[in-house]
Amino acid sequence: MNLNRELHEAFGHCWHEKDIKFNFPMPTLWQCKCGICFQSFEDLINHIAQSNPDYVADPRLVIREMEKRKDYGMFILFIYSKLPSKDNNNPDIEDLLELIAIDTTGKFAQLALDWLKGEG
Repeated sequence: MNLNRELHEAFGHCWHEKDIKFNFPMPTLWQCKCGICFQSFEDLINHIAQSNPDYVADPRLVIREMEKRKDYGMFILFIYSKLPSKDNNNPDIEDLLELIAIDTTGKFAQLALDWLKGEG
């Protein structure tokens, strides 16, 4: 499954995608999985693009969602524990910032998903 989709659904949100196409005796309607109908396929595609976040490309979106949770502090400690240790056996704060603000590999998103699934 798509990591962005799986994480978005783990946050309790609807993942938007084409559901069905209606061909009534009226103009064609395209329906998203969320239930909203569109008169053009282009409008549906725009809705999907605007509604589905890319947590891999922008890990700050993960933080925004996690901040809403009561266990946010524990999550940050979990992330910190997953960072490589330096000479003094403590992870470097720069590594944490890089993972949260710069990483576009999906590692941060995967760690968040693991945490939400209780695998962390």
